[in-house]
Amino acid sequence: DEEHWDSVVASATGLPNSLSPDTKPVVLLRHLYDVAQVASKPGRVFLNELEHEIRGECEKYGAVFHVVAPSTKDLEGSVAVSFDTVKAAEECAQSMDGRWFDNVQILVERRGCWEDLASVQLRGTQSAVVLSVEIAPPECFTVIVHNVWTANEAEACGPAFFDELESEFSQECGKY
Repeated sequence: DEEHWDSVVASATGLPNSLSPDTKPVVLLRHLYDVAQVASKPGRVFLNELEHEIRGECEKYGAVFHVVAPSTKDLEGSVAVSFDTVKAAEECAQSMDGRWFDNVQILVERRGCWEDLASVQLRGTQSAVVLSVEIAPPECFTVIVHNVWTANEAEACGPAFFDELESEFSQECGKY
């Protein structure tokens, strides 16, 4: 059912739901801090200050929806920033990737939804495409391709557009 797939997609991103990764573009900034820095102040004081500082920096690129230092082990040292627009998120990602912060070089990962709202509305829901994706076993990896089509292309091709696109990708991926 659709609710089940929504939770699978949300958990697959590894991001807190407060970022709205299913509908918002998320810029994940890696290597911003280490465990010793967090331990240097009580509770979440260090992380709260860092989130506030990162929000201020990222708002230079556009409206920020939410900022959080995820608490999962695999995202330790990272701060995730969700934006209201793909344009703002992309400008932030381009500007921050490779930048130096506290003597460490930032690595940027693009997560969440990097589609324009018109594309998502045209398709109906994001999960419509995700439903056809099989969840791979741990020894495999998943490749997510963004910005493959525009709303205008999909509208011009009609209802069969997504079936044709999925078929084309399946054939290409089958080569590997």
